[in-house]
Amino acid sequence: VEEKAKIRVVHDGSNGVHINHRIRVLDQVRCPGAGEIRTIMKDRAECGLGSFAILGDISKAHRRIKVRESDWCYQACQLEPGTVWLNKVGTYGMGSAAYWWGRLAAAVIVRLPLYLSSPAFLMEVLLYVDDVLFLAACKEGIVWIGSILLFLVALGVPFRWDKCRGGTKVEWIGYW
Repeated sequence: VEEKAKIRVVHDGSNGVHINHRIRVLDQVRCPGAGEIRTIMKDRAECGLGSFAILGDISKAHRRIKVRESDWCYQACQLEPGTVWLNKVGTYGMGSAAYWWGRLAAAVIVRLPLYLSSPAFLMEVLLYVDDVLFLAACKEGIVWIGSILLFLVALGVPFRWDKCRGGTKVEWIGYW
């Protein structure tokens, strides 16, 4: 797929090798959308609260998932006769990569910060694949999100700092 600054390889383990045509992920991850954001904003407005957003993007999220060697054969791709390519890590387009990335990210980027925070901070964390939205309703919450970001970086979460931003009015995954 041609993008502005790069070409993204979309790989589903089926090109030329015909091994993954019947794979289906049965318990799919549901990502937040307009309904969740609208509900959060409405609830906060009814309480007389605003929101401050901090947005982040995780670098090469799908490729952070290591695949055990015995499963490399299920991520095969053939571009020309005689050469079969195997991916050793999760790959954009491969359903299993999204499956395992979703579970890792939900635990580390969403659940862990919520477990560590105080309910008084009124913090929300929404994750859409590799795009995270932290919402704070008070000054202490904004400071806490900064602390959470520092903690996540210390754990090794690879943020793309050029895509991180914040404010009271932001665009996140197409929503304003």
